[in-house]
Amino acid sequence: MLQACPSVRTLVVCCVALASTLADAAEIQCQPEVIQLKGWGTGVQLLVSTIEQGRHVDLTREAEVKFIEGPESLLARDERQFLTAQQDGIGIIEVRVRDLVRRIPVTVTGVAQPPAVDFEQHIQPVLTKFSCNAGACHGKQRGQNGFQLSLLGFDSDFDYDALTKESRGRRTFAPIPTASLLLQKPCGEMPHGGGVRIPKDSPAYQLLKRWVDSGAPRRVADTPVVQSIVVVPSEAILVRKGQHQLRVLATFSDGTQRDVTQWSSFQSSEAPIADADSRGLVTAGSILGDAAIMARFQGLIAVCSVLVPHPEPAAPEAYTQLPVPSFIDRHVWTRLQKLGVTPSEPAAESTVLRRLYLDIIGRGPSAEEAAAYLDDPSPDKRVRLVDQLLNDPEY
Repeated sequence: MLQACPSVRTLVVCCVALASTLADAAEIQCQPEVIQLKGWGTGVQLLVSTIEQGRHVDLTREAEVKFIEGPESLLARDERQFLTAQQDGIGIIEVRVRDLVRRIPVTVTGVAQPPAVDFEQHIQPVLTKFSCNAGACHGKQRGQNGFQLSLLGFDSDFDYDALTKESRGRRTFAPIPTASLLLQKPCGEMPHGGGVRIPKDSPAYQLLKRWVDSGAPRRVADTPVVQSIVVVPSEAILVRKGQHQLRVLATFSDGTQRDVTQWSSFQSSEAPIADADSRGLVTAGSILGDAAIMARFQGLIAVCSVLVPHPEPAAPEAYTQLPVPSFIDRHVWTRLQKLGVTPSEPAAESTVLRRLYLDIIGRGPSAEEAAAYLDDPSPDKRVRLVDQLLNDPEY
């Protein structure tokens, strides 16, 4: 392996943030520890995890969840343990997995009187979530089939006008809301080039319908604006083919925090290593390495770092004895240790020479340049060569 030189103008950023809050391997951790939902259709992604052999293990899909106090109709639950508000009330749910039990208090309010639907804060995330405004659909430069939206919803005024004023008002048809193209096409009631995107029984369809029923307002007074988002966990260590559910939390201008997992979009930097589906379930591939899973909501981004380490890592001594000529090396060795990758032996000087020339100025060394470097006995010749190449006009 080519060891980094202090003078190389290369930045290696290795963000290592272990987010586990568990201390006892014989316990399970549930997030959130208290569930408080306000308004019909609001939901929360339940995360269940434990620590096994020093690794954070996701048990969400293995967990058995049931009400032990209060009516079961308070929440709807799916196979991913996503819980959706259905009825006002209070209760307690029990989470059981591998003979371990946790109890979570539940409070649901405002279902009978859901808040008004704001276009920018509620409808735009739906259009982005289901790729309506993606570059392959209506977000492309000329739109799709006569209907154009701004790419990923960056221009809310443009999108609002396209939905409410163009196509002779047929996209949001106030006299008969259910006849609106915005409702008929995504659910398949009318032919749609993108197929069925939003089923009629989904919270997204009900949100669109509520907006059209209310007259499709552009803005609703006093609607809080999203300020920041975080993804939980911020780092996940998976085995090959392992899975981990993500959760996205948004903080709003009124200080409240809400689970927006169901309205977030997910994308992987290295899908063969680890990929995420539309609901934030990360699945590791068969390739070792690391990937960044990006969660996007309302133009804001948060990242979860996913590592798929070697199942048989080197002994800790293999890393503690490595040279650290600069802070970059320390980051590199730390990352390799987390990935379980055994550091290679230092490269031969001829290999270093070839790599530096190719990486910095895009060509190999001439015979004279190679001879001058290889015959040089100075211990700092790598540093001087890097500086020489960085000052070369070919760089």
